[in-house]
Amino acid sequence: HELIEGDFATDAAVHVRLAKLEGRFRMYSAAEARFEQAVRFGRTNWRGQGEDGRFLLSQGKGELAVEHLRLANKFEPTSPEQKGERARLRMDLGRALVSQGEVTEARDWVERALQAESGLAAAHAGLQACALLSPDAAARAAEGAAADMELAEAGSDMLLNGGLLSLAAGEWTQAQASLEAAAAANPLVAFRAWGGLAWLAETAGYPDEALRYVELARENNPTDAWT
Repeated sequence: HELIEGDFATDAAVHVRLAKLEGRFRMYSAAEARFEQAVRFGRTNWRGQGEDGRFLLSQGKGELAVEHLRLANKFEPTSPEQKGERARLRMDLGRALVSQGEVTEARDWVERALQAESGLAAAHAGLQACALLSPDAAARAAEGAAADMELAEAGSDMLLNGGLLSLAAGEWTQAQASLEAAAAANPLVAFRAWGGLAWLAETAGYPDEALRYVELARENNPTDAWT
């Protein structure tokens, strides 16, 4: 914390880095407070607002996440070489909007993410997820239990595939979100998503977390050869 003394005390970028570090060590309350400091010192700092929004979304605080991600997108970077950052900010806002049930607007932001980076795998999966969560899809699901189960299975498959594509592309945050959503969408085959999350946790250097996901997968399907 010596970094926040002197000239760095009001540097939003320094507070963002410290907040991310605290979050990595699961010091969630400290991280949230640090992010609040960061955005207070840099309200128009797209990186700070974006990181804060992602953190809040990971903590289940979707409404607050939307607020920060809207600001991040308002002040998004404009240089051509930062198109990936623009796409990620738009995709994150789309995910946050989905968490609040705003599927139509979420789809708009996912489409804008593709405008910034047409090959973004998570955005293509996001469009599929938005289609499944649209009012029309919900109405079809309401026609009966069979339709409901079919929707769940299709949604789980699309989210799972999107998560695996994100893993392959190195988009770990998007991969985690998609795989967790896939597990929730169809608990009967959640072991497939748990397996992907185990691989992600192991790759990211969290062996204890990887083991937890393996245990969840084994409990969900004891006959699966992978687990």
